[in-house]
Amino acid sequence: DISKYMQKVAFSRGWYGDEPWGRWAEGKNQEITIFAKDSSGILSLWLHRFQKPIEVGIDINDKNMGHILVDSSTPEKFTFNLAGIENGGDIIRIKFRDKGNLVTPKEININQDTRPLGLAITKIVLNNQVIYGKQ
Repeated sequence: DISKYMQKVAFSRGWYGDEPWGRWAEGKNQEITIFAKDSSGILSLWLHRFQKPIEVGIDINDKNMGHILVDSSTPEKFTFNLAGIENGGDIIRIKFRDKGNLVTPKEININQDTRPLGLAITKIVLNNQVIYGKQ
């Protein structure tokens, strides 16, 4: 019964672990899988960048949604209408193709963190319900 998985999020590929505010992407290709009772409607992602602007290609259930420019160091809302997207049953699969601009905090003397950072996610909302992150 898929309802027990209703609106759960799996950071399937290319993400570091959770931090109090959200997650950093690891590398240049990421994937998030959402198990949702309804895979239609409006999907909003709150994204930000570490140091430099990042151009990111987005696919949702294998449909190319184009590119977005993540150019803010604070979370910025990006919204996608899921109408007309191939319905994956109870699954929404989001793929990110990050164009780079990764920098380590150590390289720019912020701290000793040696992870190459670029894209980050703080919140995911599906049809006005927060399914990842804080209200």
